Amino acid sequence: MKRLFCGILAGLLLCLTGCGAQPEPEQLSLFAMDTYMSLAAYGDGASEALAACGQELNRLDASLSRTREGSEIYTLNRQGRADVSRETADLIADAVALSRTTGGAFDPTVAPLVTLWGITTDSPQVPRQEQIDALLPLVGVDHVTADGTHITLDPGCAMDLGGIAKGSGMIHPNMATMLVFITTDCAISSEMLQKALSSDIAETFNMISIDGDTSTNDMVTVLANGLAGNKEISKEGDDFNEFMKALNTITVWLCRRIAADGEGATKLLECKVSGAKDKETAKTVAKSVVCSSLTKAAMFGSDANWGRVLCAIGYSGADVDVNKIDVWFKSDKGSILVCENGAGVDFSEEKAKEILSENEIDILIDLKSGDASSTAWGCDLTYDYVRINGDYRT
Repeated sequence: MKRLFCGILAGLLLCLTGCGAQPEPEQLSLFAMDTYMSLAAYGDGASEALAACGQELNRLDASLSRTREGSEIYTLNRQGRADVSRETADLIADAVALSRTTGGAFDPTVAPLVTLWGITTDSPQVPRQEQIDALLPLVGVDHVTADGTHITLDPGCAMDLGGIAKGSGMIHPNMATMLVFITTDCAISSEMLQKALSSDIAETFNMISIDGDTSTNDMVTVLANGLAGNKEISKEGDDFNEFMKALNTITVWLCRRIAADGEGATKLLECKVSGAKDKETAKTVAKSVVCSSLTKAAMFGSDANWGRVLCAIGYSGADVDVNKIDVWFKSDKGSILVCENGAGVDFSEEKAKEILSENEIDILIDLKSGDASSTAWGCDLTYDYVRINGDYRT
């Protein structure tokens, strides 16, 4: 997905750079993904950048549009089966995985319901509950079967892919080069929506670091159109709590994907700190560990160097008792204790290397000083990261 959108973003971000008085922008308007789009770019090469953006958007629309006749998704929905490109097959696989991770909060098979609501038409409607109930059995990723690039849908099922992705580098909280857009059909007041988002990002998007560097812009936006037809959420309570849970499920998944998609990265790192005396201590420790270049390099080499973890905890500035700290490394291959009460323990280097050779690694830290906990996400530091940024302009 990184390569898929980098050309678009490179062009769009032209309008975010520079200083002083800006000249009149070059502009381009087009219709793609069932949406009217207006793009603007400034400076030398603006026309070429916009043309490239328009070409890429049309290319994606020709493959992924649900309504564009002849697109891969259009053909799949009409015929119930289709041989698609590897790019589309990978996107479908990611969408199915996200649906399973979120318990269906995100579901690429909602097309029958989208059609029922008329969301992309000039006459949207709120359907009757019995109409919705009649279509719900057709929704769910269990209706999707993939055999390589051959995709099959159960009768009545249809796909509607929607999302925004961006390859990640220079990601670190506080102007983090992070552009996140979340949409919901839930009816919720702007005040409660802002409260939900502000509360959530303190534990999610502000706990990511790719390389400790930042750039000139970041933004997390959530948009609610109210088309779900529920009673508007205007105060705290059970409905608000359910919305918060759904929002957090999505944001945590996005955090993990952003971290895993770091420049040159081969491994997702998730640092889970428990037993802290307070939340701030837990967050400080977790972020320090995922930001440690030495720890990130050790994870790239599948080296169970627990001393680098303790080093990052030590210089974090958090008030901890090093003589109480336990550290484990964990992955799908198992878990292993490498440090107990601030000191190394005997462990199998072979088993540790096997655990750390997986592409998702948990670094588990118990401070044994309280009940607070926190999680931060990062990635390993690789040769490719240096290569990418060593000739960034050439």
